[in-house]
Amino acid sequence: MMAKNDEKSFLFEISPSVSDLIFHAAETGESYMEFSEAKSFDRFKVTFRRFISGKMLAIGGENTRGFDTLSNSAWLKELVEYQRKNYPSSADNFKNVKHFCFHGHDVRVEVLAEGFTWELLSKGR
Repeated sequence: MMAKNDEKSFLFEISPSVSDLIFHAAETGESYMEFSEAKSFDRFKVTFRRFISGKMLAIGGENTRGFDTLSNSAWLKELVEYQRKNYPSSADNFKNVKHFCFHGHDVRVEVLAEGFTWELLSKGR
């Protein structure tokens, strides 16, 4: 198993339509995503740090593959505004949260979290 890496070194293409993507979202404990890389079929695990929310969207047909950290996220802005309005004593609770988007062939996974680490679980070909 390789040393864990963070989002700055995430350089893979995810292909959920062929990779048996697993997305595990937990209120407490570990939230993670497992997938096989599109070209090598190496198996990776992405573990989210302070996972807040996530969604997996089925998208028909070819989709852009890759990874983004979305700036000016409407989803994140909505969360921050809700926090400020309803919990003013902890208005900055989500100041370190980012909106991550993992694009696959037919699926997109979006996550609100403070960050993530990834690790190689097994070699493919």
